Amino acid sequence: MDSYENWDFTSFVDGYVNGPAFATWSGYAAYYDITIAPTDVWWHSNQTTTREDTAVFGEIDIKVTDRLSLLLGGRYYEVDRYISYFVEKPLGYPNNFTPDRTAVDDGFIPKVGFQYDVSDNMMVWSVYSEGYRVGGTNRARGTPTLPIEYGQDIIENFEVGLKSTWADDTIQFNATYYEMSWSDMQLELTDPAFSIGEPWQAVVANLGDGTVTGMDLDLKALIGNIQVGFNMTNIFDAYVNPMTEYPDARFEGGVADLGLEAKSNLPLFGDLSYSLYSEYSGPINLFGESTEGFARIQHSYEGESLNQLSDGGNAPRFSQGDYRVTDIVMGFDVGDWKAQLSLNNITDERGISYRDSSDFDPYYGRFSDSVIRPKNYNLSLRRYF
Repeated sequence: MDSYENWDFTSFVDGYVNGPAFATWSGYAAYYDITIAPTDVWWHSNQTTTREDTAVFGEIDIKVTDRLSLLLGGRYYEVDRYISYFVEKPLGYPNNFTPDRTAVDDGFIPKVGFQYDVSDNMMVWSVYSEGYRVGGTNRARGTPTLPIEYGQDIIENFEVGLKSTWADDTIQFNATYYEMSWSDMQLELTDPAFSIGEPWQAVVANLGDGTVTGMDLDLKALIGNIQVGFNMTNIFDAYVNPMTEYPDARFEGGVADLGLEAKSNLPLFGDLSYSLYSEYSGPINLFGESTEGFARIQHSYEGESLNQLSDGGNAPRFSQGDYRVTDIVMGFDVGDWKAQLSLNNITDERGISYRDSSDFDPYYGRFSDSVIRPKNYNLSLRRYF
C-alpha cells in the first residue's frame, strides 16, 4: 500500500515587493549571487511525504481435539517513509532547507491462541499477539533536547476470556482479562529546551516501557419482549516507567529534567467506564391500531483519565471525563410510516471528553476543552414507497 502527500503553503502581502523587507532579503540573496524575482509572496513552504507499506501475513487453525483448537499466525511488515521540507522567504530565496529524511520500520509479529469448548454453551480462550506503531519525525524548531526522529514501538498483548450463554440462550455473558506491555513506548511531552530559550514544542520520543492491565465484561439478557444489557471496562493499571532525564550539555550537570516521574500514569485511560440499557420491542396499541414499536433507555459513564503524560507550567496536566449521559429513544412503525423520537443527554451533562492544555490560541485563550453535546431532541418521520 502506497501513499503520497504534497503540501504547498503560500502567504501574500499586497505591496510587499515595494517594502523594506523585500529589499533586505534581496540584499541577502545578492550576497550569495541569488536574484529574487519581484514578488508579493513573503513566505512559501513545501512538504512532500511518501509511505510504502509491505506485509506478508497468515494464520492457521488446528483442530487438536473435538473441543480444543489451536491458532497460529504471524505477520512480517516493512514500512518505508520519506519526507522533504523547505522554506522560501520570500518566494525564490531558499531560507530554510532541512535534509530529506528516510526511515524504515520492519519486523515480524506472531500470534498464538487456543479455544476450548467446555460445553455447547461455554467456551474459554486465550491469545498472545503483538502489534507495532511506526516511528515518525517531530518538528525541527530551534535546537530541541529530544531527538527529531523517533522509532517504532512494540506492544505485547495477552488475553484470556470466557464466552457463554445460559438459560436456553436467553442470557449471554462474556468476560476478558488482558495485559498489554509496550517496549520503547512513544510518549508525547513538552521538550525541556524551551526553559533555556528554545521554541516551545510538544514532541514524541521513545522514552520507556508501559503496562496496561484491565478487564471487560459484557452481559445481555432477554426477558420476553424486554432486552437488558450491561458492559464495563475496568482498567486496573495503566502506567509507564519513563526516562526522567535526557542528556543535554546545555543544562546544569549535562542532563535535562523531562518532568516525568519514575512511574507515570498513562493519559487517556479511564479507570472505570460502563454502559447499560433496557429496551422493549414488540406490538404497541397506538390510536386503536396494533403497531410494532420499541422504547429504549440507556445510560453510560465515562471514567476519569488524564489528558497528557507530563505536567508542566506552560502545559499543565488535567483530569477529564468522569461524566454520565442518559438517553431515551422510542419509535414505531405504522404501515408505510416510521417514526422515532430521541431524547439525548436528558440531564444536560457537560462532560469534558478531552482537555487540550497545549493549545495557545490567542483569541480563545490558552486551553481548550472538547465538550460532549448538551441536551438535544431529535424527531424523524419516514415513509417508504
